[in-house]
Amino acid sequence: MGHHLEIEKQDVIVLSDIHGRFDLLETLIKQVEENEVMLLLGDYCDRGNDSLQVIKLVKEFVESGRAIAVKGNHDQMFLDFLDDPSAEPDWYFGQGGRETVQSFYGGNDIGFNVSLRYTPEKIAQDILMMYPELIDFLRALPLTIEMDGYLFVHAGVKSHSKDWKSSTLPQEYLWIRQDFYLRPNDTGKRILFGHTSAYHLPLHDTPIWVNKEGNLFGIDGGAGGSGCLNGVRIQNGKIIGVYKVYKYDEWDYVPFER
Repeated sequence: MGHHLEIEKQDVIVLSDIHGRFDLLETLIKQVEENEVMLLLGDYCDRGNDSLQVIKLVKEFVESGRAIAVKGNHDQMFLDFLDDPSAEPDWYFGQGGRETVQSFYGGNDIGFNVSLRYTPEKIAQDILMMYPELIDFLRALPLTIEMDGYLFVHAGVKSHSKDWKSSTLPQEYLWIRQDFYLRPNDTGKRILFGHTSAYHLPLHDTPIWVNKEGNLFGIDGGAGGSGCLNGVRIQNGKIIGVYKVYKYDEWDYVPFER
């Protein structure tokens, strides 16, 4: 699979930054209509307690054609830890990786803290041995999805250039912040992105963040912290509403036309 995917115009629900919150993902999935495809914008792991379950479900939905997924920076951080566990493991564990590796051993039910009992090298070796297909799936995820005037990406692109594919570095798709959302969007596309929680984007009173020009949409609701998981519904090429999932089976739907 290449770095960039192009898909035909279709009805979709777009969500990002699930961060191991299987309960929120499961609730949002129940709202997806039969004719809709989910576009998942990365950060499936870290912080929440159920990263393994989330990644398994994402893989299942992608392989069945019910979803299309891109990679997020936390997904890459997990892969980097597996490839070189001796390089700053404490930093990764402190970014939510502790909960991720715990989930790969059975979660909190096993009765001990994996990151304290085992060395980083053993943890990485065990996960690579137990879940090779799941790890290969994460490695192969693309960085962007394009659809009929829309661009979907985890963090952002060098949006000041119409030739954004040439001007954006690979790591910027996963990590860019202010140099993306505080600058004009000259790509000619409406861009939906995650990575930067709405709580850290410029002040707004809309269910998702929208820039002044109305062509950048920040959809990370802060599910990895104390916020919610957003699901943006696009039908017939237009944004028409946003699901906001707060807890298992607790959600709102906010009509929102753009």
